[in-house]
Amino acid sequence: MATNNTESVNFKVGALGGSSNDDRQPCNLNRITLEKVFRWLDKRDLDAPTTARLKKMCSSYPEEALQNWLNNFTIHLSRARDYVTKNQPTNQKSEELTEKPEGTPEIDTAPHVEEFE
Repeated sequence: MATNNTESVNFKVGALGGSSNDDRQPCNLNRITLEKVFRWLDKRDLDAPTTARLKKMCSSYPEEALQNWLNNFTIHLSRARDYVTKNQPTNQKSEELTEKPEGTPEIDTAPHVEEFE
């Protein structure tokens, strides 16, 4: 009969105290939901058609991928602005609509986790 000791079952103790063996960042347990992203988009200083397009774009993502969508927010913002300017009726196109505003750090950076709590 085998004895139950660490040599017979190859038992290994992992790192304790919050440090990991491979220096990975701690996981983020704050869950990003579609409603949180919608509220975050509503707080931004964006025009209504661009906000609506961004909401439609992020709605097509699964909830697990919303953090990646937010990390690539500047790309999605530029695509939404291009879509809105190309699909405006011709009588509404003016200098204000076709001119893209300069990005601000508040718009061009991905949100931090604290903004969603």
